[in-house]
Amino acid sequence: ADPAFLRTTAPLDEARGYCIDIRGQAANLRITESLQAHTCKVSNWVDMLIDDGLGEAPGPMVMPEYDRCIAANAPIDGGVLMLGACADDPLQMWVHTAQGRIQLSQSPDLCLTLAAGAGRNAGGVQYLRREVGLAPCDSAADDRQTWAFQIPD
Repeated sequence: ADPAFLRTTAPLDEARGYCIDIRGQAANLRITESLQAHTCKVSNWVDMLIDDGLGEAPGPMVMPEYDRCIAANAPIDGGVLMLGACADDPLQMWVHTAQGRIQLSQSPDLCLTLAAGAGRNAGGVQYLRREVGLAPCDSAADDRQTWAFQIPD
């Protein structure tokens, strides 16, 4: 699979959309902290790339630049996303549904969800960020629970 952004399909309050991202940048990258959603970048985007081979069969979401997989810290409403060594771990197995939701395979009622509300300043007025984690799948949250893999420009 080609590395790609995992991007919200709805732009919400950020025309460029929100992408799953590692906190910090360059020498200050914080791979041991929970992941966030950040304005999809057009440059310096290596910390947002995820192998886009995820489909309706359970599988990992790999960040190839760091040889790490995205895992839920717990299969609960409010669970956060962390990076860890790739393993045969149910907390690292995800499904990308035909409707665009990313569900935790072992808890298909939980979806990858962008936090509600407006984005917060993320290093300048040109970038916004929001928290991202697990929440019950809900059609009322489609704009925050629908994701697509997008090859960077």
